[in-house]
Amino acid sequence: VATSATTTDAPKETATPNVKTTASPAPTAKETEKPETATATPTMAPTATPTVVPATPTPVPDDLAELDANWKYTIDAQNRKIQLDKYIGNSPDVTVKGHYYIEGYSVPAKLKKTYFVSDGPKYTYYGPFVDNKDIKTVTFMDGYVIENDDTEYLFRNCSSLEKVNGFEGTYTSLWYTFCGCTKFNQEFTIPADVENLGFAFVGCETLEKMPKISKLSKCKRMTNTFRGCKNMIAPSNFEFPVGVSGIEDVFDGCEKLYIENLKIPDSVTVAYGAFRGCKLLKSAEIGSPNSELEDIDYIFENCTSLTNVKFYFGKNMTRMQKVLKGCSPGVNVEITSRCTKVGDWSEYNYLDAFKNCKISLTIFNEDKEAWNTIISSWEGCTVEMRTYYTIDGKNHFQMESN
Repeated sequence: VATSATTTDAPKETATPNVKTTASPAPTAKETEKPETATATPTMAPTATPTVVPATPTPVPDDLAELDANWKYTIDAQNRKIQLDKYIGNSPDVTVKGHYYIEGYSVPAKLKKTYFVSDGPKYTYYGPFVDNKDIKTVTFMDGYVIENDDTEYLFRNCSSLEKVNGFEGTYTSLWYTFCGCTKFNQEFTIPADVENLGFAFVGCETLEKMPKISKLSKCKRMTNTFRGCKNMIAPSNFEFPVGVSGIEDVFDGCEKLYIENLKIPDSVTVAYGAFRGCKLLKSAEIGSPNSELEDIDYIFENCTSLTNVKFYFGKNMTRMQKVLKGCSPGVNVEITSRCTKVGDWSEYNYLDAFKNCKISLTIFNEDKEAWNTIISSWEGCTVEMRTYYTIDGKNHFQMESN
């Protein structure tokens, strides 16, 4: 009998629809980060109206307090001007302005000139700085004015004054301007228009560099200009101003003064004591055929290093008393003279003029006997005299020695 295998049908599979499946991509690093918390947009408050602050007014400059603290002064209210009469401030550093602000106005200022009042032999000085022992520097600002451009006596006896700044102008005189300023030590420039330097720097013991004077073409007077400036040194190219006439005592007591080729201009008439006490001078040449020189009394007194001097006496020479007093014996002196007044000299005019010197004397058309009388009064001299004279239009020469 045929056996029929009974088979069990497998369950029917359910058909899957033909749907295309797309694989999801792997998440990126950014997507794995924690999402940022959204920031809420703030609610804008209504804008407040700003408060308007009124502008602070620019303060009106006023120098009245400064004036009161530093100056005795006079105000010319009608003409809106200030005169600075005397410095009374405590600061050693002084400023002189050309104008000051008073109640908002710029008021021009001028510095009062210095003057003196005499009571017999006594002189009393009045001025902005005269006799002030405390000030050290004075600075003149732009626009400053000095009454009548008068600088005479301005810093007289300001014994602590060391320097001035801005001191410029068309000043014609420095008469006694820095006299007695014992600490003044500035490379000072003298105004170009100066005519009178009399006593300008007397007693400026600390002054080391001589102000330049050679180009002061208007300068006529140098009486006592640098007397007592014992530490002052002259420039290597020193020359006197051309046209200067009076140099009496100009370098008296200038112990460190040395001038290589010392000469004085023909315009000089008086040289009394001009180089007295200049211990470093070694040689000099005084005068020329056109010289106007009249007086050389004491010109080289106590010039202890002097060894050689040449003199040329013009027609006007009248005084030569103690010319070499205090100098070392044996100074070589060469004199050429065309003087026409020798016979009129009194003994006082030539007293001890060339004591203890070696003299070479050349004279032209002069009174030989008068010269012999003069020479005989000079103690300790050796003299070689050359005489030139004219007879009938012919020149004659004679020499003699003692």
